[in-house]
Amino acid sequence: IHGVIRTGPLLQYVEVVGFFHDARGTHGFVWSRGRYTTINYPGAKNTWTLGINGRQEIVGTYAGSDGIAHGFSYAGGTYTKITCPLTRGPGPGDVAPNAVNDAGAIAGTYGADGFVRVGTECVFALHGSTLSINAINNDGEAAASFVDGGDTIHGLTLLPLSPNPDETQVDVPGAAATWLTGINDAGQLVGYYRIVTRGPRALIRNGFVFGNGAFATLDYPGAFRTEPFAVDDPRPALGSYDVVGAYGALFGANHGFIATVTPQAVNQP
Repeated sequence: IHGVIRTGPLLQYVEVVGFFHDARGTHGFVWSRGRYTTINYPGAKNTWTLGINGRQEIVGTYAGSDGIAHGFSYAGGTYTKITCPLTRGPGPGDVAPNAVNDAGAIAGTYGADGFVRVGTECVFALHGSTLSINAINNDGEAAASFVDGGDTIHGLTLLPLSPNPDETQVDVPGAAATWLTGINDAGQLVGYYRIVTRGPRALIRNGFVFGNGAFATLDYPGAFRTEPFAVDDPRPALGSYDVVGAYGALFGANHGFIATVTPQAVNQP
């Protein structure tokens, strides 16, 4: 599961997007009020749905007959291919969207760069290394991950549409790598990390949430890997929020999860 929103007059319903695999390939889906709707880009064998906004616009990627991954959006039953001008990247303007905010700003990866697409214009976030923008909130603040010169992965928050991007590196204390994957309008962050880079323990992934200057672990019970991918906004009065992602064993299938988080529901790492 890669994206989450709350719907309904009292925000009582959770709606998520993600993807699954079967013998025919990879398919996107929307899950809402206990019902699944499959999302397959027309003519594509594989479709990944990765983000959704409050207007229920969905973004993701699909594998075309040319073998290249292309970006798309889906809204009101209509699929639209997403491209950026051919100035960088591996293919003819192809992008990999990860998220979309309520204003329709689409964020993701284009080659080794992060990008945000507003209307038909693409703004590139250059960090001097491989950068992926994984989420963008309604204030235009983005959550990203980058690889430094020593091949270490770090989290990063930034304002990619601002003349001053205001970049802040985010690393879980003591972690060997930190992936920052989600941000909500309250500035709360989610992601996952690993403690070591070598040996069997390097395969372990621990989830986290970050808010008010503090990290807290978020691990699915008994899982070898917990990878949160998105977070929605805190609900009025309650203060709780939903985190979605994937968990799994060392080997075998991944499973999706939805966690409703309160300040009392997580443990300090």
